[in-house]
Amino acid sequence: MVNQEIYVLTKHAKFQAEYVENLPIYRRRHFIHLLEQEIEQINKEQEKAKSKSKIKGNFKPSMKPRH
Repeated sequence: MVNQEIYVLTKHAKFQAEYVENLPIYRRRHFIHLLEQEIEQINKEQEKAKSKSKIKGNFKPSMKPRH
């Protein structure tokens, strides 16, 4: 679990590994929780934009190639 937390925070939150290793567990988990919230918010905004584009007719289905 600790190695996974270190990996996530170094890869996705751009923390230094040494810093993460020295953090108390509750702080690491807090940062991971914040990262999860941020990702969820981004996904919600993307879904909202996707649904808006479908409603407004901006959605362009892929065209089949002519033979």
